[in-house]
Amino acid sequence: WLAKHYMDTMRVTQDPRAKQVLRDQAEVHLMRALMLNSRDFNAHVYLAQLYFQHRRFDRAESHLKIAVTTLPEANG
Repeated sequence: WLAKHYMDTMRVTQDPRAKQVLRDQAEVHLMRALMLNSRDFNAHVYLAQLYFQHRRFDRAESHLKIAVTTLPEANG
């Protein structure tokens, strides 16, 4: 998954500018994934993680709430 790759790379990259570019790219890819499928569990979870790491708690919470509703067990 491309967005997960960006997030994994952010963890090991030391250059703050490179981290910002990777963060922005991950967010763009995740938002595109949600445009294709608004119930994509992984995209919501990764966005929540991304937002939480950068103290955007309101956005993180919003995506986590949606992710919970997209779990297969919640729909079965």
